[in-house]
Formats: sequence, C-alpha cells, structure tokens
Amino acid sequence: MFKNARMLFSAEEIEKRLGEIAAIIIPKIPSTATEIILVPIMDGAMPACRRFRMFVEEHFGGCGPCVGGPTILEKPITIKRSNGTELLKPRLIDFRQTKADFNGKFVVIIDDLVDEGETLKLAYKTIKDFNPAHLLSVVIVKKSNIATDSFIGFACFELGYSQKEAREKWLFGYGMDIDGKGREKEDISEITINSE
Repeated sequence: MFKNARMLFSAEEIEKRLGEIAAIIIPKIPSTATEIILVPIMDGAMPACRRFRMFVEEHFGGCGPCVGGPTILEKPITIKRSNGTELLKPRLIDFRQTKADFNGKFVVIIDDLVDEGETLKLAYKTIKDFNPAHLLSVVIVKKSNIATDSFIGFACFELGYSQKEAREKWLFGYGMDIDGKGREKEDISEITINSE
C-alpha cells in the first residue's frame, strides 16, 4: 500500500490493549447508570468505538443491545483540524448534541490518534461543559510526548515522539488513513514523510 511502511501494532495487540482498558473502565460505571454515551471523534475512531461498545455489552449481558444494563448510545463528534496539509485551530463541525445528551451521564470519548492533542482537548472541554457525571477518554495511539494528562484518561499505545517526529510519522490502519487510504487495515502501520 505505502512503500517503506512499518507495522507498529497488530490487530491482536490492539484488541488486547483495548480490552484491558475496557476492563479498567467498566467497573467505574455506576450501578445506577441508565445510559453510557460513547463519543467517537471523527470516522477514524469508529472501529475502536464499535469494539469498546462490544466489550461493554458483553459485560452487561452478552452481545447485542444491553439486556438488564445501561443503554449504550453513540454520539459522534466531528472536529475540523486541517485544510489539506495546513493545520487550523480545531473547531466543531456538525455538533448537534445538547446539554441533555450528556448531563449526569457516563461518557467515554474515543479518539484514534493524538498528535498535539488539540482535537481531543476541544471535544473534552465541550462535553465537560455539559456536566456529565463521569467523563473519560480513550485514545488508541498517542504519538507525541506532549502533556495530555488533563484530558487523556487512557492511551492504548504511546509512541513518545517529539512534536517534529510526530509530524513526520504518519499512521494508517484501524480507522486511521492517509489521504483516504489504509483506513480498512486491521493493524496500525507507520510511514515517515520527509517534512523538509
């Protein structure tokens, strides 16, 4: 698909790590919770959101819709961060949720990839302002070494790249894509783009 691509994480590794994080988060769901709101950021987070949802549903009574447990709803959020190769200040696009969607609820934001953290930070702040009872975030890959403790609860994998390295190393697979390619791969791979 891409020359010189290097696989970073296999589908099995992603599944295992996401399952471990779900096993930490599920006990935090109060027994009184009637709804769990999953908030995937953009299309790239949908594979992780679907799999996380399955872990929660299995915990509360098997696959499919929860039986006897809380209702699980997905409320995707779209944030525009770039215009081609030009980075922009992140802004919400097509956000139709209201305070009633999140107020007093157990909310998990799911993002596929964090470079500088601006997109996830905006989503986290926006939803936090709607007063959820619990707000957690799960990221599949945190690329850079920037401080994100205030808004990333759980990262499946942390690469620890400098910001310069993070801009040069592009990931694809498991929902992530490069110019629309590679999203369907079940593992996560990386290529280096010369930024000079």
